[in-house]
Amino acid sequence: MSEAGPINLENSVNHSQMNNAPALLLSIIIPTRDSETTLEESLRSIRENGYPNYELIVVDGGSRDRTLEIARAYTDKIIRQNPAGGREEARNLGYAETRGEIIVCTDSDNVLEKGALEKMARYFLSHPEVDAVTGMNTRETPAANFASQYKNLYLYKNFRRLPPEVDFLYGSLYGVRKADYPLTTMWVDDTARGQELASNNKRIRFQPELKTVHLKRYSLASLLVNDFEIPYGWAQIFMKYQGWRRLLGAPRRGYSHVSPDQLVSLILSPFLGVTAAAAYFLPGIFPLAFLLGCLWLYFNRDFLRILAGEKGFFFMLAGMAFTWVDHCVMLAGVTAGVGVSLGQRLFQPRVPNQAEGETENRRP
Repeated sequence: MSEAGPINLENSVNHSQMNNAPALLLSIIIPTRDSETTLEESLRSIRENGYPNYELIVVDGGSRDRTLEIARAYTDKIIRQNPAGGREEARNLGYAETRGEIIVCTDSDNVLEKGALEKMARYFLSHPEVDAVTGMNTRETPAANFASQYKNLYLYKNFRRLPPEVDFLYGSLYGVRKADYPLTTMWVDDTARGQELASNNKRIRFQPELKTVHLKRYSLASLLVNDFEIPYGWAQIFMKYQGWRRLLGAPRRGYSHVSPDQLVSLILSPFLGVTAAAAYFLPGIFPLAFLLGCLWLYFNRDFLRILAGEKGFFFMLAGMAFTWVDHCVMLAGVTAGVGVSLGQRLFQPRVPNQAEGETENRRP
């Protein structure tokens, strides 16, 4: 593999023209690694989005398939990344090569809905007070299996209730003003990037009309692994940025797209399982198991209603059983993340550096 660095692709892309498009230049960064199955559809959605004023930068982490061949047909620049680097490292490498006023981040398995880039550009131009915008996935996904459909609807449920102003960035599609993109802590994920922006009094707007179609196909096993890893990282961010201060606060109830109802459901899930199993041997505790079951159903009523409305009654029944398992796994991830965070604080005393001190001074 070649050493990390940019591959010169000057004049390789002929962006379509549009007379009434805003003049704002968008710098789009896409990390890749063995992404041949979804990359071309993703890049084509950018080329055919109807917005000509963009540059497209692919940061590849050592692909061994046709990823680079596909990328060369669509991109303005390809950067080679050390395979050990992650998605956020890739985005920071891409950022160093950008020329645009807005940094746009998406993934190689996301297809932008037509017009999304122009909507983003026009929003930034008409709202100079806003520092970042973030979008969401569509409720539909082309992957027809249960795990993929379930995951997509779960995300749809979480995002449809969000207020206009949020404290996170969603990696499928977001844009940040270039001046606000650099962070004091490098190589963080999207949620932490949003938290640092919010902690420094930057304004992040949720724009539900900025949609992408998620092409990723989950298996039940990969979904459970994902739903352990995401809460694991989320919990550490929650501890670092003292998320309990915002969880129940106005004007929004929740922290980084997670609602209090969802957290209560996670905590209830293992207790419900243990109590229901014990009731088989000790009938006297059946009323307690029934009460916990009713509470769990209450906190998940909106999601179960969405599953039934979108996919039918039997899908909802399967989804209800899987949600209980999934919530137990999520709680394990949250517990592990909190434990690691507390352990680091106890056994590795934090010594703030100058940059961190400056950040703290800017926080309310």
